[in-house]
Amino acid sequence: MLGQGGSTTVEAKSFNRRKQLSPVVFYGSPHGVPPKQPSRLLLQVLREIRVDLTAQKRLSSRKEVWATFPRQEEAMQFAKRHENVHVFSYQDHFSGQRRFLVSSYDEFWRRYKIMESKFRHHYEVIQEDLPCHLYFDLEFNKKDNGNRNGDEMVDLLISVVFEALLEKYSIQGNMEWILELDSSTEVKFSRHLIIRIQKTAFKDNSHVGAFVTEICSRISSAKGRDGRFENLSIRKDSSSADFSHLFVDTAVYTRNRCFLLALSSKAGKNSVLLPTGCFKAKDMMRLKRRCSCWPQEFALNGCTSDASATYFLGKSPFPALDAFVEFVATIGNVSGYHL
Repeated sequence: MLGQGGSTTVEAKSFNRRKQLSPVVFYGSPHGVPPKQPSRLLLQVLREIRVDLTAQKRLSSRKEVWATFPRQEEAMQFAKRHENVHVFSYQDHFSGQRRFLVSSYDEFWRRYKIMESKFRHHYEVIQEDLPCHLYFDLEFNKKDNGNRNGDEMVDLLISVVFEALLEKYSIQGNMEWILELDSSTEVKFSRHLIIRIQKTAFKDNSHVGAFVTEICSRISSAKGRDGRFENLSIRKDSSSADFSHLFVDTAVYTRNRCFLLALSSKAGKNSVLLPTGCFKAKDMMRLKRRCSCWPQEFALNGCTSDASATYFLGKSPFPALDAFVEFVATIGNVSGYHL
């Protein structure tokens, strides 16, 4: 196959300098006589495969995907044909028109962090049927809820979440899993809460939504026993007669949801989503100045979790098969593990 930049000629010369295998040696005797020294032949073939795979890996690592689309479906279909990419959405700064982008986290962050802040109107598309971390969209109108303390409400919500994680899944919560981002204004309290449980993610955001529904049910049940939980209810607007709604937005768990990214604002708005300095975000306050934080800290897609990193880069569900392949592919002091 032809490559770019005349690479075919270079590869052909490199291949011709290698020791060639005759058809009889490679395929065996036409009369059914097994070829001589099959183990050495197998190792030589594996050596050639390893060299080719290494070259392909180096080539692919230099190719950064960055493609934009007018429609979400086109972007998702393109993403399915590429590895280690994710779907984002962005709004045109002037028209507010939404487009879709496919790129890796690293390449996206490389460009995103040097972009003028006024042009950052970007979202992560939380795709259906893909692993997803736990996230909350918390908001209320300050004027209609003047006696509500947003910080205390967030702390109480987290305590309920950790209690549920322990009871349902035997997971002990850790404050270092929490990323809190704020885009509040004088009029509106608005925060995003992302909880990246270590080595764990939900099956998809519909499962996250089901878990959040249970959290809301726990809060409603606890109101009669503990008056503190009354403070998590708000007036939706000035026409509401009482505090009957939780400050948790349960409408953000729909399929292929666009969730605003850190350092971005909605087109036409001035409120930027920034780390609060609490929990995990206490180490990310430099984002307000240098934008140098690792991008995956903000990712909701479960494919960036420690569990997935272990699956793709380290241990696999089939250790016996791994051991066999490594044994067969190991040549001298060169381990087959690095194929």
